Amino acid sequence: MSDWLKYCQEENWHPAAKVFPVLPGGELWDMAADIKANGLQNPIALFEGKVLDGRNRLLACQIAGIEPQFREWEPNGRDPIDWVISQNIHRRHLTVTERALAALDIEKLRAVAAKERMSRGGGSGLSGKERFPDPEKGQARDQAAEEMGVNPHYVTDLKRIEAEAPDLIDQMRGDAQNDNGTPKMTIPKAMKIMERRREGKPAAPRDFRKHRTPDGHYMLDMYSLLQKSIRQADEKGVRRAIRSLYDENFGEACSERLVDIMCEDVDIDEELEARIEALQRRFIRLYKKRNPHKPELLPLMRMGLILLRAEKSRLVDDAVTVTWGEELEYKTLPDVVYDKHTLKGSRMGRRNKHFCDEGAKLVNESATPNPYRERARAILLKRDAAEQGETPTTTDSEEEAA
Repeated sequence: MSDWLKYCQEENWHPAAKVFPVLPGGELWDMAADIKANGLQNPIALFEGKVLDGRNRLLACQIAGIEPQFREWEPNGRDPIDWVISQNIHRRHLTVTERALAALDIEKLRAVAAKERMSRGGGSGLSGKERFPDPEKGQARDQAAEEMGVNPHYVTDLKRIEAEAPDLIDQMRGDAQNDNGTPKMTIPKAMKIMERRREGKPAAPRDFRKHRTPDGHYMLDMYSLLQKSIRQADEKGVRRAIRSLYDENFGEACSERLVDIMCEDVDIDEELEARIEALQRRFIRLYKKRNPHKPELLPLMRMGLILLRAEKSRLVDDAVTVTWGEELEYKTLPDVVYDKHTLKGSRMGRRNKHFCDEGAKLVNESATPNPYRERARAILLKRDAAEQGETPTTTDSEEEAA
């Protein structure tokens, strides 16, 4: 076995590298194909004999059968945890649950580092409390949550889940989706399962492939019935699907599915979208209260009936298919792109006049009068003249505005 393959094993990954999840198999294979075609663009970063950054690139190289390049990461006063975050947070599309898990891991790593730092007497002169926030006051949690862009309460929820139901944490750290395309375990789902366990109730089933309605239909069939019935204005089918999903403890999933159907099959209508989203929020709020009268059924059914009666369009879904299924459009960007806000436009000497004449030109402009347009233009042209040491040239309307 080649020496570099040892780094593909988890025991040779730095703890900070494990903060972010490994890509799902399909994305790794896509990355492997790209590396095979174009080579590895960024070397794998090693620190203290372990992989600090680049696990996905490393595993993709293993799939492609290409030996990667490595480089030793030099701290130069930087914290490896901070560096890993900076390398990954903006290039990874993570769910809220994945971000919260990363924040939890970051908090733990920093707690360990703080103890080591304090035992060494502070290292660079900062005390452990100065460098690492006090976990007792929740500052460490808040800092980690802020870095990962999540609500700190999600991190607190994860701590409760980890203490009470560690098996649910394991499920969260699995693949991004189940084999049938349904989302994996999330924090809200885990909290709900814990609540049901405390009450001695069985957890709501998660696997659509195995769970059936009392009359023998799979839950995925109910998902399909809901969508097809909305598409074809079949009110009986919509009511049947909503009832089956709700009765089998998939009420929240049903509300999420209705929002998905709106995005996929309903014509663009901002007012309708706002109504559906408001109804979904109301449904979830009532659903969590567990009122025996089930008032949450009203907003849930209302969502279904509104979508049933709405004007339909496959515009958005077809646009997604075409956008990601065809060659990239605009390989050569239109000239109007390069205005004063871009590097190329700035080098071309384009300033506010070009921006007013070309960059800010509107199509499908509102009929609402804009009494500030010419006055704003005059101000911008004066700024151009001031920067160039010239007297601005103005139109009659601009002179009136000035």
